[in-house]
Amino acid sequence: MYWERMDNNNNTISKYRQQEQINGNVVQTTLHIKDIEKNDFGVYGCFAESMIGKSHGVIELRGKILFIIWA
Repeated sequence: MYWERMDNNNNTISKYRQQEQINGNVVQTTLHIKDIEKNDFGVYGCFAESMIGKSHGVIELRGKILFIIWA
């Protein structure tokens, strides 16, 4: 199971962590993105493959950056 950024630029997700929970035959996955920036907004796909087949899901991350702290 893996996550992939789905855009025309073939960007990879470099600042994320994936967490999986297994409960019987069900596997749940969570994508955590650290320090979200405007260019992180977009469409992400989760892809899974096993002996019984393939599956995928798509989510869209969107929002507003309310403030920026300059250091």
